[in-house]
Order: sequence, then C-alpha cells, then structure tokens
Amino acid sequence: MKQLAIACLVVVLFVVGTASTQEEEEKEQFSGRGAGIEDSQTIKVLRDGKMVNVQLYGMEVPARSDTFGPQARRFVSKATLGKIVTVVVHKTEESGTIVGDVLLPDERNLSHALVKAGLAKWSPEDAPEDKTLQVSADAPRGT
Repeated sequence: MKQLAIACLVVVLFVVGTASTQEEEEKEQFSGRGAGIEDSQTIKVLRDGKMVNVQLYGMEVPARSDTFGPQARRFVSKATLGKIVTVVVHKTEESGTIVGDVLLPDERNLSHALVKAGLAKWSPEDAPEDKTLQVSADAPRGT
C-alpha cells in the first residue's frame, strides 16, 4: 500500500512538473499591424486599436548614424510597415515597451533576418539560449 501511495505521488509530481514547464514555454503572443519605427530595434505595432512599442529580442541594431543604421531602418520598415506581424512576448519593460520576437507575414523572425543580413548583431547577453540567432550571426552576410 505504501509503495502504491509513493508511486501515485511520483506520478502526480511528474504531471504537475510537466504542466509547469509547458506553461513557461508557452509565451504570450499577439498579432497587429506594423505602424511605425521608433528606431531600427523598436517598432510600433497597432494592437487592438492601441499603439505599442516592441523592441526586437536578442540583438543589437546600429543607430541611424552608424554605418549600417540607415540600411537596417529601411529593412525593418519594408518588412513591417502596414503588414500584420505576430509578436511573441519575452518580457515587458517598466516603460511598457514589449521585448519580443517579431514574426513577419512570411513567418520569418525579424531579428534573425536582420542578423543574417548583416544589419544587426546577436546579443548573447540578452538571448544566450537563441541558437538560431547565433547561427544567423555566424552565417555569411546576405545569405
């Protein structure tokens, strides 16, 4: 009887632990229309009739005055303005800015596309677990 109780407890703990892990892996996401560019790393998305700032997750984009700044800004603008994008939320800053992955209509991740195009750098401090960003950073520019 004692062994049965222990076995049941182990099963319950396993199920509860698995459910907690699944909840942590399922991040909030929403879709909205790309409505503006704050800078090459932060876009404005119209979400349920309200404008929200979304900072691209896991990378560093050059400022407008830097060498690739204007190209990065054009890339982001062309990819997002007027288009429906999906934002996968990683966190929300105190200022209300959402930090997340921006998925484009063709299902590409905007951060990955910018890094792969050589217009941004992967930030291992901000996204150490994002192996796709790391691989994109290691790929030859423009591929």
